[in-house]
Amino acid sequence: MFLCARHGHASVRLATDVCRGAETQHPNVPVPSLWQIKCVCGHENCGMERVIYVYKQQDWESILRGISHWKPGVTCGSHKLVWGHDLLSGKEIPNDPGVHTAFEYARGNQ
Repeated sequence: MFLCARHGHASVRLATDVCRGAETQHPNVPVPSLWQIKCVCGHENCGMERVIYVYKQQDWESILRGISHWKPGVTCGSHKLVWGHDLLSGKEIPNDPGVHTAFEYARGNQ
């Protein structure tokens, strides 16, 4: 599942459908990292774990602020995922062209 950092929409995508688009940026500016968000649903008696990816966020605090602002509607069984900062953990996946791209990492870790 991927989260749009501009609009706060979450969408399900197959890993094979995800590819890096061509981006024009200054050669001295690093390519942004991909972030892996692991979350546990806070809905009563649920506790289902989800993994969501988001791109082009500066740091973990920016992601937490964004989630608080967007309140993305993620389906979790018969209800919507209940977000809680204490139920989230994040991992930055740097884009290292010498090893793999962040999107290739997401493809391999679904």
